[in-house]
Amino acid sequence: VDSSQRSGDLRHRASTALDGDPSTWWIAVVGPKQRPRLDVTLPAPTTVDRLDLQIRTGPHRAAPTRLTISNGTESRTVDLGAPITDGPRTARIAATFAPLAGTGFTVRLDAAEPPARRGADAAVVEVRELGLPGAQVAPVPATFRSEEHTSELQSPCNLVCRLLLEKK
Repeated sequence: VDSSQRSGDLRHRASTALDGDPSTWWIAVVGPKQRPRLDVTLPAPTTVDRLDLQIRTGPHRAAPTRLTISNGTESRTVDLGAPITDGPRTARIAATFAPLAGTGFTVRLDAAEPPARRGADAAVVEVRELGLPGAQVAPVPATFRSEEHTSELQSPCNLVCRLLLEKK
C-alpha cells in the first residue's frame, strides 16, 4: 500500500483504509490541485467491479463525489452517489463500474463536496474503509509508534519515504 499523501499519525495513513478497523481512517485532502491516491498491490490477480467505501462524517468533513480506479492499463472514473448514513459519524458509498482485472490498483479521489470550510478550494475526506475486494492489511498494534526517516524526506530527489516501525 502506498499513498500520494503522508500522515505522521498511523491511525490516519492510507493503509488504514484497508485494515478492516473502522476506528481508523485515511485522511485525504481533495481539491483542484490535490487528488490523493492509494496504490494497492494484491497477492493474486483479482477482478474488481465495485468499491464499498465507508467514510467518516461530521462538521468540516466532505464526501467524495468522484473517484478513478486504474489497474495500470485501464481506468474507470466513477461519479459517486450521495452517502447513506450508517450511524453517528459514519456513512457508506457504493461505487460500481465495469470490471477491472489485475494485481495492482490505484484509487484516486478526484472530487469531494462540500469544502471543509467556506471559501476553501480543498475538502477533507476521511475514508474509514475502501472496500476493495481482496485488499486488507493488518492493523498496526497500539504498542508501535512511527517515525519517518527524515534524511529521505529531505533528500533532493524526495523519491522515497519509508516508514520505520519500532516497539515503544
